[in-house]
Amino acid sequence: MLKEIPVAAIKVGERLRPVDPQKVLDLMDSIDALGTLHPIGVDEEYNLIFGNHRLEAVKNLGWEKIEATIFDEDDLTNRWRACDENLVVNNLDYISTSEHITEREIIIQSLGKRVERGTNQ
Repeated sequence: MLKEIPVAAIKVGERLRPVDPQKVLDLMDSIDALGTLHPIGVDEEYNLIFGNHRLEAVKNLGWEKIEATIFDEDDLTNRWRACDENLVVNNLDYISTSEHITEREIIIQSLGKRVERGTNQ
């Protein structure tokens, strides 16, 4: 579900990668000129799933609300979303890419979504 939510209500937990101040500045310029192009992702309790740089940019711009997609799935699926967001959307360094791929594979395996070779599944 897509909804505008209060920036102050969003909870940011441990992230797989730190906030890049230059990326935040670049996003601030873009968001100030065009608005947010993509919503952030949160769970039903407003825990941030993805979009930390966008969130930091709107905080720095003084926005009180931000458009968010609210997901109601389990924590593993939401962590998978966070990994894919960073792997697909962002250009990560080699170490961060490796960490995200490893985390993604653990999650997919834990959810039973990884097909084993030779099982014809």
